[in-house]
Amino acid sequence: MRYRRSLAAAALVVTLATGTTLLSAGSASAATADQGYRSSSWLSDLFDAISEAIAQASAAQRPGQVGGPSATPGDRRVDLTWPAPSSARAITGYTVTYTPAGGTARTTTVSGRSAALTGLVNGTAYAITVAATNSAGTGPASAAVSATPYTVAAAPTALSAQPGDGSFTASWNAPADTGGSPVTGYLLSYAPVSGGSAVQVRTDRAGATVSGLKNGATYRVSVASVNAAGTGSSSGTVSVTPRAVVITPSAGPTTPTVTPTATTTATTTATTPAAPTPAVTTAPATTEPTTAPTTTPTTGSTQAPVTPPVTIAPTTPTATTSTTPATPATDVPASTEPATTATGTPTTPVAATTPTPAATATPAPTSTGVAGSDLTTAGYNGYGQLLTGATDTTAHATATAVSTSTAGPAGSTLDPATISDISVGEYATCAVATGKLYCWGGNTDGQLGDGTTTTSTTPLLVGGLLTGRTVTDVEAGIHQTCAVADGNAYCWGNNAKGQLGNGTTTNSRVPVAVSTSGLLAGKTVTSVSTMGNHTCALAEGQVYCWGENLWGQLGNGTTNDSPLPVAVSTAGVLKDKTVTRLSSGFVQNCVIADGKAYCWGYGSYGALGNNSTANSSLPVAVYQAADGLAGKTVTDIDSHSYSTCAVADGRAYCWGYNNYGPLGNDATNNRQYPVAVDTTGALAGKSVTRVTTGYVEGGPYSATGCAVATDGTAACWGTTNTYGNLADGTAKGSMTPVAVKATGALAGRQITAVATSGRTTSFLSR
Repeated sequence: MRYRRSLAAAALVVTLATGTTLLSAGSASAATADQGYRSSSWLSDLFDAISEAIAQASAAQRPGQVGGPSATPGDRRVDLTWPAPSSARAITGYTVTYTPAGGTARTTTVSGRSAALTGLVNGTAYAITVAATNSAGTGPASAAVSATPYTVAAAPTALSAQPGDGSFTASWNAPADTGGSPVTGYLLSYAPVSGGSAVQVRTDRAGATVSGLKNGATYRVSVASVNAAGTGSSSGTVSVTPRAVVITPSAGPTTPTVTPTATTTATTTATTPAAPTPAVTTAPATTEPTTAPTTTPTTGSTQAPVTPPVTIAPTTPTATTSTTPATPATDVPASTEPATTATGTPTTPVAATTPTPAATATPAPTSTGVAGSDLTTAGYNGYGQLLTGATDTTAHATATAVSTSTAGPAGSTLDPATISDISVGEYATCAVATGKLYCWGGNTDGQLGDGTTTTSTTPLLVGGLLTGRTVTDVEAGIHQTCAVADGNAYCWGNNAKGQLGNGTTTNSRVPVAVSTSGLLAGKTVTSVSTMGNHTCALAEGQVYCWGENLWGQLGNGTTNDSPLPVAVSTAGVLKDKTVTRLSSGFVQNCVIADGKAYCWGYGSYGALGNNSTANSSLPVAVYQAADGLAGKTVTDIDSHSYSTCAVADGRAYCWGYNNYGPLGNDATNNRQYPVAVDTTGALAGKSVTRVTTGYVEGGPYSATGCAVATDGTAACWGTTNTYGNLADGTAKGSMTPVAVKATGALAGRQITAVATSGRTTSFLSR
């Protein structure tokens, strides 16, 4: 029989080759062939080999592997697209397999390179693969991608509003039903009962204080939840009537007292009231009161990150400007840390300050830092970030030089020629110069570290626990600031989620030491990074994080918050690797270890760069595509909000959220793995050494990416250039890099570093 089968296989070969049938089942020739088996076994072996070769040839004709699908979640659905695979024959269809977490796999077949999976469960993650089919069979499935359907969140509950003097403070509870997507913020609406347009204000916390209202007027207040799907339905309305605070005079001089609320972090007393300080406000288009109301988020339960695609025209928060900050209420020795409470509720900290010597006794810093490293600034100046001595919201589209000796209060003179490191936060900017730290700009949460919440348009020397220590690194986040001094980490500002790392959730307007009683004991910290409600530090090649962990951004395999440092896991992709660079985004972190990039935390929009949109509480390797980071050595990395940029072999690559063009690749679609920043324009033929990216939610949205090249030039990109943050001399956005205008303050100078918040950009040059 074996001989007969072999001869039949040979006939099949001829049939396939010529289209002529030589043998048929039961034919005389076949019978004769069977009789010749004993003397012709070699021929059987030959025909068996031919048959196997035919099977292999048929398999080779099947389609190749489909590239990673792109998944866009929606309300109980996921929309998919994918690239065509290689195939020697015409593709006849695709099989999509989707498996819910902990559930059974389902499949659907489509003819084109897209599919809509419907009838899904909101909030459930689905693993999805795609395989192509042709006449030879079905090819291998693609790498799995994860997608979670969602819809708008339900309305917040338990809304209440407490009246104040020309203000009210609203609070509410997060909705039980998030629609399958994390709540990323809230839209607070209020309108006078007497008639007038409603004012809408965006906040990322479950509470807000609205000021600048008319006492005696009644306002109706409501709030709606915001997530990636948009704005949900509003809660029921409550009414509130602001009223003046009645003060009963007493004998002798009156001492004004400000009673702190959840948003107040210090009590200021004075026997002689200071001269009024002008307020810088921007009224929304629909504002009814003649005095522009302002909104201050209350300290409390911080919600998930604000999702960029939901655009609401917010007001610009009020910035109270003073060139001489108010004196802290209580002076205590520099080594005294803020008071804390066992409940973890933010309280009024005691401002730790060091007596400031007279201006005549304090010499200006000498240029012992980075010689000739001068500071130029561009973009938004609503909080005095550009160091012009004032605040404004006009576009500053060309980098402007900061004066050679920028004066603040006595002892706070900053010489820009000595700056060695600079960080631009959403509200505050900080710089290291000759081992000292200076901060300026917005200060609503005490980010400037001077013991007050007063905005400053001039640099302030950060003292307290940093006095007498050498500062080597600084990072200005959104609501807090952190620095490294003498190998230890210090933080100050908002601490609602424990992001200051001192074991409490008490806010502090002055530096507090990050705990060294646990995992950081005896270790030397070399860098620190913070942005949202968590902070990370690099110490001796390993990363430690603390604060919020809702999205796994602490990297320890859990989603439990921690007010103390925890070690980022080294059991997986970071095993036996040494981390050399660290950057924290809003809800994710990325590092460089042994020349490769790794990320963890929030994964939506492809923020982790691992060809997925799933969150990860453990580090994952950034995907290395042939046209991306494959085979390259990563040398610089910067993570912000929901996108990250890196430098590899002299070229910039970015991934994640791209709605406003921060990836610089001439597109606005999100990317789940690194794509090259465009090099056809300002970066053509240049080798990149440094990269930065920034994103600001609200007032309006603004996203910026910048790169520094070896020839001392810089280029920036982003479709939102409202304030001139690209520093190209225009207020016009660009999806590809445009050259930073090298005129005026930058004429003839070499740019060495750049930092951006998304709407304010600063350069160091020499």
